[in-house]
Amino acid sequence: MATEKMDKSIERYELAARGYHQLHNALRSVHSDTVIDLMSPDAAQALLTLSAHLLAQANHPDCHSAARYISNRLNGLTLATADFYQKQLSLCATYPQEIVALACYYFEYHRSIKLKKIYKTHLSKVQRDMLAAYHYIYKELNEVRADKLMTTVAKLLTKRHRASSAIEGLNALLRPYLYVRKGVSQGFLELFKAWHNLRTRRSGKHKDTSAYQLLTGKPINDWLTVLGFPPSNTAH
Repeated sequence: MATEKMDKSIERYELAARGYHQLHNALRSVHSDTVIDLMSPDAAQALLTLSAHLLAQANHPDCHSAARYISNRLNGLTLATADFYQKQLSLCATYPQEIVALACYYFEYHRSIKLKKIYKTHLSKVQRDMLAAYHYIYKELNEVRADKLMTTVAKLLTKRHRASSAIEGLNALLRPYLYVRKGVSQGFLELFKAWHNLRTRRSGKHKDTSAYQLLTGKPINDWLTVLGFPPSNTAH
């Protein structure tokens, strides 16, 4: 009985780990399971769908929640991928697609090592793969073209991840309102933008200030008053 229970727990853990692995892969700029190639939005959505399926099979409340979240956000989770994919394709007009993919592959790992997201047991293999990709790029291109490509890809990837984080942060703020309203209008988004920039923060590094105050130096006592809706003198 204990052995059976342990085997099921191990199986659930392995399913969850595989689901997380596919989720991580889907958010990269390249896929490399068989060959290293550009990550298209369709490829990313296929990996996300597989991730949700594996997490659901893990049969754990947290995994079920993650699977439901991924399934409901397939299009949103691939917005950054779709945007970056177009930039990759524009580079392919100047460089071979294989070389562009290898450059993205190199900097994906470079970023992961910098952020210490790679286990030490895998580090030596990752470094060998990076060196092989780097060597191949410079062998196929002359040094000037290779330097230009590597610099361009490094800048594009830096912007991609920052934009993605900002979008996810805004989505996290909006989510409670989306649940209540079942959708939002442009007017609501404009009001939300004003509130977000004019409200006084209650905690964090910039506690007791607003984004507007940090930018202009002018404190905000009441954000609605700034928009032209001061408190009413009518007694209730």
